[in-house]
Amino acid sequence: MAQQAPTIALPNVESSFLEVLRYNVLYHLKVDGVESVREELKRQRGWYSNIDGWSALQRELDDIILQFTNSQGSALPAHSVPIWSNHIMKKYYDGIPINFKLLHDIIGDCFVINLEYKYDWLALWRILYDLTLLEDIRLTSFSKQMNEWYPGAAEPCTDDAMNNYSSPYLGVTPHDRWTVEAFRLHQTKKQSLNGFWRLKNLCDMLEKKLDFRAFLRK
Repeated sequence: MAQQAPTIALPNVESSFLEVLRYNVLYHLKVDGVESVREELKRQRGWYSNIDGWSALQRELDDIILQFTNSQGSALPAHSVPIWSNHIMKKYYDGIPINFKLLHDIIGDCFVINLEYKYDWLALWRILYDLTLLEDIRLTSFSKQMNEWYPGAAEPCTDDAMNNYSSPYLGVTPHDRWTVEAFRLHQTKKQSLNGFWRLKNLCDMLEKKLDFRAFLRK
């Protein structure tokens, strides 16, 4: 992915595109590092997101990057580090254990794959908050958790970007009470009406995808 990196051979002459991409990610993590790989995947997402299987592959690549990152920062081997670690959410919902692997995949398939702006992450925080899933509601903690879960996301999660829309209205008002009139009354220079509608539509979509508590352990 870095220009100085040598050209590498394909795993074999019959390898599929997805196999080649997986192989390249593993190689370039070692040669170029995590940040370079993230930037390249962000660029390639615009080219390949319509390919069948891309969403599933994106989850797999997130796992590969996360395991590589953990293995670099820990004396433990990558496979001994829990991938679906949780630092901000409740472990149970109505007494039923939350399946964090399943929750991760649902969010990845319907939300992360469609990220366009950094402030989009506020919609996910808002829904998780409204579902009373968050124990730690700080945006800084949320950003750290999401970047750990989705290291290959097209847009990284930052509390600065979310704060641009969080205050003074959207971050303190449940999403089902949002109105365009109230938003305009509290609107700041960093906020746009298009941004409001995008966040509202994302919240509505996430609410449907997480309906019936699809994230509970199966």
